Amino acid sequence: MSKSYPLLIGILAGLATALLYFSSYMVGMLGKLPLYIAPLPIYLAVFSMGSFTGLIAAITSIAVTLALAPALAVATVGAVIALPALLLGHQANLAQESEGRVAWYPMDNLLFNIAIAIGGGVILIGLITGFDGKAIIPVVVQQMQQIVEINPELKTLREEDLTALAQTFAKLIPFFYPGIWLVTHVINAHLASTILRSSGRMPRPVDDLPMDLNLPVQAVVMLPTAMILMMFGTGALAHISAVIAGVLFMAFAIVGLGALHLKMRGKPTAKPLLIITYLVIFLFSFPLLIFAIAGVARAISRLGFPAKPNSKV
Repeated sequence: MSKSYPLLIGILAGLATALLYFSSYMVGMLGKLPLYIAPLPIYLAVFSMGSFTGLIAAITSIAVTLALAPALAVATVGAVIALPALLLGHQANLAQESEGRVAWYPMDNLLFNIAIAIGGGVILIGLITGFDGKAIIPVVVQQMQQIVEINPELKTLREEDLTALAQTFAKLIPFFYPGIWLVTHVINAHLASTILRSSGRMPRPVDDLPMDLNLPVQAVVMLPTAMILMMFGTGALAHISAVIAGVLFMAFAIVGLGALHLKMRGKPTAKPLLIITYLVIFLFSFPLLIFAIAGVARAISRLGFPAKPNSKV
């Protein structure tokens, strides 16, 4: 293989990520779909070609955004999309050989590390905006107006009503925003690994996600601490705590969903029940609380047991 090939793949992947990000500016509501698959090219690059190619992809995406967009966009692409994807891809490729077996980086550490990386990225964005939720209110109002235009039954809502809704939404963003990006990265990483395994270009063996998904003891301590500081803190402390609480809450919900998949394994009713579960979560969100509690219970029940690496002969 030519030495320039990994470099070229990295540049193309970075350009693809930047293009997917900028598409959200150009096609309104439909732009959210390409925005949330923006990490996919970096995952494909780093999983298949290694960390160097992933690094080139991340640098390229950030450089293109830096040349064309303001600081907030650069922070979003770099701290929430590109660098977390590079981190997860790099660590997922880490392996140690011992006594004829290859042990890959444990899944629970991967989930915790990507959650903290995304939380740190969102905090960086908060530092840039001064933790001022008011800056996003006009954007939210504009998006709500687009929804009203295509839903005649909502046209009774006045701009004052939309602004009030946007203000409430802005207060919730520090908690929910990092969780959305955590799910985005988990889905993109899983999609990239599935695509690459079908072509034989994914070095890491298949993980048993329902069995292996977990979080370390640090997360069990950090979640309640962050929630307490979120509720009783003020200013930047409250915002930062909300970000950490939100991303860890979603991480534990993912662990809880993994436990559900494991419990349903082999049962004839598993598929329809899982479909109904995800549909209810999509429509109402509140079941995530149940799965987050289940995830915490699972993590506590496994305290004292070392993280289980993906080991293959």
